Amino acid sequence: MQAWFLHREVNHRLEARHPECLYVASSGSLGMLRDFDFLRTARQLGIPASVTLHTGAIPTWVRQNNILFYLLRMTCSAANGIVVLDAASEECLKKIVSRPKVSRIPNGVDTDWIARITSRACHRKVEPLRVVFVGWVIPAKGTNELVTACAQLSSPNFELRMVGPVVHSYQEELTRVAQMKDGGKWLSFAGSLSHEEAIKEMSSGDVFVLPSHTEGFPVSLLEAMAAGKAAIGTSVGAIPELLAPEGQREFGLCIPARNVEALRSALANLLADGGRRLAMGANAQLRARERYGLGKVALEYVRLWQDLAFKRIGLGKSEAE
Repeated sequence: MQAWFLHREVNHRLEARHPECLYVASSGSLGMLRDFDFLRTARQLGIPASVTLHTGAIPTWVRQNNILFYLLRMTCSAANGIVVLDAASEECLKKIVSRPKVSRIPNGVDTDWIARITSRACHRKVEPLRVVFVGWVIPAKGTNELVTACAQLSSPNFELRMVGPVVHSYQEELTRVAQMKDGGKWLSFAGSLSHEEAIKEMSSGDVFVLPSHTEGFPVSLLEAMAAGKAAIGTSVGAIPELLAPEGQREFGLCIPARNVEALRSALANLLADGGRRLAMGANAQLRARERYGLGKVALEYVRLWQDLAFKRIGLGKSEAE
């Protein structure tokens, strides 16, 4: 019922205020049905609208040709501009969507805010080394594979800190897996924390791991990079673009999803090589600041919205400038 009232209120404000542009942030899935209605209302009112698809599942929907692919085409057809987060999604949409412009704009991160938090964070002793996960502690985030991989590590000097909401039954399941090694004393759960406290936990780690089965453009990984942490991620969504090496510079390790052995090997390599961890973290921090700073990403959105607004009133870019 609350969702229905919210939906009605948004459409009412579009009619009453007639904004210069509508921006819809879509999480994908069945929510695209609601997003389509907002975009359709804007089109009927002559309001240019853009939609950002915060999902990395677009190639899968296209390949499976399922109901989500149908909703995706509906949503895109009603928009004047489409934004995706990763290269694979951009390539797929450009093949199936002809009229609206498809742009790739990444998520952004407030690197200055993270720097302030990490500078105030209490620094722990070097030993034991700490592996940190931040996010929903659910199977789809690869948390079972992460605990299993850690349980198979031969190194005795490490701990795994899992930060984020977790249901009691699943926590017990992961604890049983961890007990295969040293009784599981190396595994701990922080539970749900404020954003700032989660960043502090992240900054206390030596290696950040996000072994998700599917992602769009994970902010937690971007925040770990901004905090100067060596990171391991899976080859889903935009993660390969975030961690892709440039020449001799490494920004993290990208492994196949659902692959315990690849994850165990990546963890073992980083935990054993302090110099590589530090260099990787420094490179990642620089990449986050230069490419994904919040101001830089915001400017890309401003340019997109200006372009839509100018087209609405019949101005080209050169005339507007």
